[in-house]
Amino acid sequence: MLQSIGQGYGELTTQVFPPSSAAYDKSLDSRYAYNPAKAKELLAQAGYASG
Repeated sequence: MLQSIGQGYGELTTQVFPPSSAAYDKSLDSRYAYNPAKAKELLAQAGYASG
């Protein structure tokens, strides 16, 4: 997405704001790691097994 929409510009981040923004909160970096299997598990627990 970053390549196609941002045309190669931008920064990969786990937050809404990039690290260069004053609104970026470094303490949130490890809060939600990319884990599709865990996401599916949590959705199933919440009653959304099919996503």
